[in-house]
Amino acid sequence: MNINFDIFYNLFYYQKNVIILINEK
Repeated sequence: MNINFDIFYNLFYYQKNVIILINEK
């Protein structure tokens, strides 16, 4: 696992969660 990939994945996953939270409101 690349550290860069890890950061990118975490950012993508976080963004996904934020979008889901906004849609649920």
